[in-house]
Amino acid sequence: GYIVPSLSFDHKLIPSGRLVLATKWKAHFNLGNDYEFYQAANIGGIDGIRGFRNQRFSGKTSYYQNTDLRYSIKQLKTGLLPVTIGLYGAFDYGRVWNPNEDSDQWHNSYGGGFFLNGADVLTARFALFNSVEGPRFSFGVGFGF
Repeated sequence: GYIVPSLSFDHKLIPSGRLVLATKWKAHFNLGNDYEFYQAANIGGIDGIRGFRNQRFSGKTSYYQNTDLRYSIKQLKTGLLPVTIGLYGAFDYGRVWNPNEDSDQWHNSYGGGFFLNGADVLTARFALFNSVEGPRFSFGVGFGF
């Protein structure tokens, strides 16, 4: 079995809500030592440290934190739904732990990009993040941020 706790929040830094500090903490704990490789705790890319490829680091246990500073530039009214255009900068860090491995290596990345948010429901993101492995461009569409 496993446990995957997560906690996130968004905090308005100015009353208008145009400048927001957002953060997310997430961990993954595999219970016992009998887990298959595809059940490993992974971080990287869309699930964790955005400057690394998806599932770049795997282990028995993982932890990461994402922190974003988001600025909403403009709100547009369209014929379909209201759209917010914005920019963000971010910093991520995290690591994995494996049994019988003596490592204290933490990984990090930083970057930013822009977003389009429709009616506070659907978001498109375009980003460039950097890590020790070089730059990584990503884009995606999803619910929430």
